[in-house]
Amino acid sequence: MKKKFKIKTFSSFSEINSLDDNIDVNIILSDGDVYFGTLITTQNIVTQMKNSDDSFFWIDSMLIVKKLDETNIKKAITEIIDNQYFNKIFFKIGTLELLEGFKKDFDEIIDFDTNW
Repeated sequence: MKKKFKIKTFSSFSEINSLDDNIDVNIILSDGDVYFGTLITTQNIVTQMKNSDDSFFWIDSMLIVKKLDETNIKKAITEIIDNQYFNKIFFKIGTLELLEGFKKDFDEIIDFDTNW
């Protein structure tokens, strides 16, 4: 059986450039575990490097995606779960039971919601 998950974003998709941007997300698994990650496009890495005086670029718990839209993000995370890379990419921040600002029932969480 496939693992169910929902995503909460820190920005609305209307506020970002789907091909040249990054977005922080929380991924909530149906068992109540909550993970953090930053999704970024390859073009945004180039943009970040051009606009920086630093000689390097990194983001903790970073996942590079082709496009920042709901369909592509769902597909990428599903593939990551199916291939058992999830715990290597994303950082567990807690559980629905213990974290503030989250609904405690997985079924009440709206997928891709930005309201905290």
